[in-house]
Amino acid sequence: MALERLSVSTRLAHTHEVPVGDPWLGPREIALQETMKVAKRRGDFRLGRFVAKRLLATRYPELPLARLEILPDEDGAPCCYEGEQPLPVSLSLSHRGSYGFAAMRVGAHSLGCDLELVEPRSPAFMRDYFTEHEQAVFVAHPVDAGALWANVFWSAKESVLKALRTGLRRDARGLEVEVEGLGVEVEGFEVRAAQWSPVCVRDLEAQRDYHGFWQRRGEQILTLASSDRLRIGAECI
Repeated sequence: MALERLSVSTRLAHTHEVPVGDPWLGPREIALQETMKVAKRRGDFRLGRFVAKRLLATRYPELPLARLEILPDEDGAPCCYEGEQPLPVSLSLSHRGSYGFAAMRVGAHSLGCDLELVEPRSPAFMRDYFTEHEQAVFVAHPVDAGALWANVFWSAKESVLKALRTGLRRDARGLEVEVEGLGVEVEGFEVRAAQWSPVCVRDLEAQRDYHGFWQRRGEQILTLASSDRLRIGAECI
């Protein structure tokens, strides 16, 4: 039986959009922020909360942002609340550089999203995080194209690790991006720029597939992943 394609909504935001001051944060978020002594960590926290709240506001437009709180669960995954009441949505967050990315689904579903930059990856990084089969894909292309695919594959793995709620506590080499049907070629990046394209990541240990999408937007790579088959719903980018 075909899996239901469940809608996922996304949003991308830049640091310059984040309001000055804390009126849009909830009391528990402010308390959490006050424990962060490093400015970059506080900045990343605020960026992640802002992009996530703006996405949540598309579903709960009647609620002020300060009423929508996003707090870490015991495993670090973000959970959404209206005051003390948990909200029936699944949320994933990512930030890199001056951008934050959020994805949301209605209901308690697996969901992961990731944001990466197109940048070179060292041989040590390749050995630590990619299977031999994946590494062979990268070296079969010119340097720039190989680096581009390395970041797509890495971002897809990061999204799956978030969907699994393990992060890098799990060995990323236990996941392998399915190359067949992905169209791994230099020209493919030009065709797919700023468009969502499907991606599948195989959990080699559990023998289970995680489905999702990837997109190149300028020098950024965005990915989504879930144990269900997704469809892109509202996109606020």
